Amino acid sequence: MDDKRAFERFDIEVLARIGIPDGEKRRSPIVLSTDNLSAGGIFLKMDAPLPTGTTVKVEILFHFDELKRPEDPEGSLIIAVSGHVQRSGPEGSAICFDDDYEVLTALDLLEQRLGKVSCEPAMLDLN
Repeated sequence: MDDKRAFERFDIEVLARIGIPDGEKRRSPIVLSTDNLSAGGIFLKMDAPLPTGTTVKVEILFHFDELKRPEDPEGSLIIAVSGHVQRSGPEGSAICFDDDYEVLTALDLLEQRLGKVSCEPAMLDLN
């Protein structure tokens, strides 16, 4: 059977934070481990997979030695993107990314979203 994916998929395990808008309220972000990742989407291991079609905001967290600074000793790089659940099953959920994305350091994300500097990454605004 031919693989018809548009983007090469990589087996990689990093942390991802998923924000789920819930009508007028926000649900708490979910922190999960990725199973694989491509330029077009991500597969997340989940005990309770999300319903197909659910809109999500995703932050994928990487650490690089080259980015380590006293303000960010982890050397964090964050890919922030929106998307939707394309399929779900007992093993987890596949999320298809929208065309909008940002690549930020943890400090850049904080400055952009909160207007102050801190060492803790912030979840994207879901409204």
